[in-house]
Amino acid sequence: MDYLGKVTGMGYDGNILVKGDFAPKYNAEVMDRGKNVIGKVVRIFGPVSTPYISIRPPKDHRPSLDIMGKDVYVRKKKR
Repeated sequence: MDYLGKVTGMGYDGNILVKGDFAPKYNAEVMDRGKNVIGKVVRIFGPVSTPYISIRPPKDHRPSLDIMGKDVYVRKKKR
């Protein structure tokens, strides 16, 4: 897994906001440290060096505020 960044907030629409170290691909699966999928990348915005990433959680899963400040990851890129 590649370290993506830290969860900084939650939107009114239920999306999770992450301040990233890099810009992942759209629809990339985002996981927590335990390799549990927390959602998919739906939007990337902000500065190129440290973009903000909006993650949409699965419809059947609504994240709690416990996720705030947690580190999140994406699958390693295939070489």
